[in-house]
Amino acid sequence: MKLKQALQSRLKLSMVAAAIFAWGMTAATNAGAAAPVPEAKSTAKPVAIKPGKIYEKCMLLNAAQTLEYQFDASAKVNFNLHYHKGDAIYYPLKTDRTLGETGSYESQVREEFCLMWENKTSAEVTLNYSYKVRK
Repeated sequence: MKLKQALQSRLKLSMVAAAIFAWGMTAATNAGAAAPVPEAKSTAKPVAIKPGKIYEKCMLLNAAQTLEYQFDASAKVNFNLHYHKGDAIYYPLKTDRTLGETGSYESQVREEFCLMWENKTSAEVTLNYSYKVRK
């Protein structure tokens, strides 16, 4: 009889420990714990941007991750790196009328960032770009 009670007691303790663990994991998730974002890399691909149109490439960055980027265009384009927070748009990087850029940006916040190119010309523009996200 003592053995049966000891096993039941151990089982109850295991169930309590599992419940506490599950609660802790839920609390951490609900508290906004940042899940790791893996490193990402793109290879340069030509993209055609029609007159008056834009092209965007978006990715999730954690705070302290670095985005390295490079691009060149067949005609001058407006370029920016931005993210949205509610109705506001934040532009950590912005350059008008450029044929190309190479640079990096270290994120201060966890957000979905977008590299964006805008063709303000009257002809199609060919864009070649690549980027890499580093931890």
